[in-house]
Order: sequence, then C-alpha cells, then structure tokens
Amino acid sequence: MVRTEKVTERVYRGFPRPIEEINATLNLFKQKKSEIYALVSNFELLPSKSRNEIIKYFDEFYKIADNQRDIQRYFIDDARKN
Repeated sequence: MVRTEKVTERVYRGFPRPIEEINATLNLFKQKKSEIYALVSNFELLPSKSRNEIIKYFDEFYKIADNQRDIQRYFIDDARKN
C-alpha cells in the first residue's frame, strides 16, 4: 500500500538499485530536460496555469535528481523492501 496524502507526492515504487544505475538513468532525464520542458510549455491545449504547475512539478524532480542525498533517500533508502 502506498501511503500518500496527495497525488503529486513522489513515491518510488521500485526496488533499490545500484547508485550507478540510478545516476545513469537520471542523467538521461537531465540530458532531455529542455526537450521535456518544451513539450509542456508548447502544448497549447493545456491552460497556461496547468503548464506552469507541471513545470513546477518537474522542477521539484530535477532538484531531487541534482542532490545525491535525495537520490539516496528516495531511490535506495525508501525503496521497496519486498
């Protein structure tokens, strides 16, 4: 059971992975950051407010992805145990 209070609360549901594997995966997201942001920013079918909220949500992800302590906590320490 996932215990979250909001649907926007991040919870990694995978099993712990080696830090090298996690960093390699996060680096792919970092390499594509401008393209990902551009997709959202240019998607005119979404209201501007929604696009801004999505970008803020992405900003939070990239803040985690740039902090080794957060990476350790989210993807290893708090990962699934069974």
